[in-house]
Amino acid sequence: MSLTSRVAGPALLLSPVLVFVLALVLVLGAAPAIAEDCPAKSTQMDDIIDAINAAPGCDRAMKIFEACEFGASGDVQFGAAVEKK
Repeated sequence: MSLTSRVAGPALLLSPVLVFVLALVLVLGAAPAIAEDCPAKSTQMDDIIDAINAAPGCDRAMKIFEACEFGASGDVQFGAAVEKK
């Protein structure tokens, strides 16, 4: 048995483990640190838009948008309210 076949064998065995660990690090690293709760009175679109409009500035309006977004086409109206800020 040559030296290269001895070295290549364990490296191939570690490869799936290494791939799993790297994937796990990427998934955990992509998660937000702390998600803010939606400060609107309810999850109704009008209440969320009212909360965005009541925000003291653009940065806070964007934070409210991020906390209250649905992840759907209804978010376009929230984004329009943030743009008005």
